Amino acid sequence: MQFFLLLLKVAFVTSQIAWKNCHDNSKTIKLLNLTIHPYPIVAPGSITVKLTIHNEQEISSPLKVDLSLHKKILFGSIPVPCISGIGSCKYDDLCSLCPQCGCPMAIGDHIITLPITIDTTSWALVGSYQAQVDVETNSGEKGCVTLSNIHIESSK
Repeated sequence: MQFFLLLLKVAFVTSQIAWKNCHDNSKTIKLLNLTIHPYPIVAPGSITVKLTIHNEQEISSPLKVDLSLHKKILFGSIPVPCISGIGSCKYDDLCSLCPQCGCPMAIGDHIITLPITIDTTSWALVGSYQAQVDVETNSGEKGCVTLSNIHIESSK
């Protein structure tokens, strides 16, 4: 029985974050790839998020982002409120918050590497999450991606 539990934990922990573009074909900004290293995410600590996107129109400032983040609980999930820019938040211009994003962004495929530091030791952060990210440019270009299997563990 202990061997089975160990295998289950190894399979659970080593799985990578899952993502997919929303089903709306009118979206002109698409996620092509997403990796997080190390995974699972350990807090406190540093991670690197590497994403590849494709855009069919030039992306310039402002780039509005609506992030909906939910923490999984026993029989469902609960929304994570926006506190100090973390959680389910609306951002008026991701370009001004993210110098690594390289705005304005020409038409085509782009690889963006984001170093992120998680400096909280709160036990409340530990758990599994799911999210939806909606982006929109001032010219009306849109993108949407859903994320699941987001795991945060404590280093303590």
